Amino acid sequence: MRFRLFWGVLSAALAGSAAAQQYRVVNLGTETGVGNSDAFGANHAGAATGWIDQTINYSQAFYYTPQGGMINIGNLAGNPTGYSSGVGINSSGMVAGWGTQSNNLEEAFAWTQSGGMTTLGFLSGGTESASSGINDFGEIVGASNLAGALNQSEPFTWTKSGGMVNLGGFNGLSDPGFAAAVNLSGQVAGGSVVVANKYSHAFIWTPGQGFTQIGDFNGGASDSSAHGLNDSGEVVGEATASGNVTDAFYWSQATGEVNLGGLAGNVAASARAINNHHQIVGFSNVPGIGLLGFLATPTGGMTALDSLLVAADAAKYTIVDAEGINNDGVISAQAFYNLPGGGGAYQSVLLVPTPEPPTWLVLGAGVGTLLALLRLNGKRDRRVRLAVVAHE
Repeated sequence: MRFRLFWGVLSAALAGSAAAQQYRVVNLGTETGVGNSDAFGANHAGAATGWIDQTINYSQAFYYTPQGGMINIGNLAGNPTGYSSGVGINSSGMVAGWGTQSNNLEEAFAWTQSGGMTTLGFLSGGTESASSGINDFGEIVGASNLAGALNQSEPFTWTKSGGMVNLGGFNGLSDPGFAAAVNLSGQVAGGSVVVANKYSHAFIWTPGQGFTQIGDFNGGASDSSAHGLNDSGEVVGEATASGNVTDAFYWSQATGEVNLGGLAGNVAASARAINNHHQIVGFSNVPGIGLLGFLATPTGGMTALDSLLVAADAAKYTIVDAEGINNDGVISAQAFYNLPGGGGAYQSVLLVPTPEPPTWLVLGAGVGTLLALLRLNGKRDRRVRLAVVAHE
């Protein structure tokens, strides 16, 4: 009870300070306007991952730290010039991602600075897989195909001790779908086909309980997908609304699905991540402008990230996508860097709150996460066993 009260006060304090907060841009590469890149996640230490162009022919995963800058993770063994990307990073600096095999099919991987790249394999008989998310226990989620269904993916969870486990779907192990995010409790968010009508719907999967379906805004007659999940089990993603417009959504057990909409004029918006303080990021497609990254809350509306940049950075950058936000409020994004004479490139950036949250809030966030880890650690083995038993 004391933990929940502490976390509630901390979240309220951070959420209250976010409305007036601006962001400074940290370019993870160099402001050259040459070469494209994108960032998909950053941890409390400021380490980040994503992809960066190596030549005009291929891009590869990177690992960034404030101390060492950006290094190329590379690709899977046997295909040094193949495509790869980091998609998530946890508090210990472990990266989840995907690379291309020598046959140009994708395979999920885990990477650490000390151990290098480890391929995760495939579900039974499969030939292709890709990671989408990772938690602080090193659990990775994504999608893999199966033997006899090479063009159909299934959501998986992976642990070093248990390997890859098929989560199945709403109606069993044969439903196609994907897993996008995993939290400290082992809950998973993603999307799965509803066999009855063939539409894909967002889900949250809970160990020992299974799937909860999150629908769309058209009475189940269209699609939705989940992309982000926090440690409270709150889910974000996108769903089809009236007029064939795609809107961002927020879901919790208490509120159900909430339509967050998009920026003014939106035709397609997607919420990509949510942190433990209910801050949501994503992108919105606005005709005549293109993609714009946004910051939102479940009840506080949506704001274009461009309008929150400090003046010096607002003159140089247009934020076109936001894929991650950590519990310090640091946003992983892609920005178009505008060269003074015209032109530029899409580059990976971190958006750092400024002024930064007070020290007691940052320390409190760290203590809160530590308490959550300690509480969950004793349940972890049982949680993994339940997941394996449920899908054997």
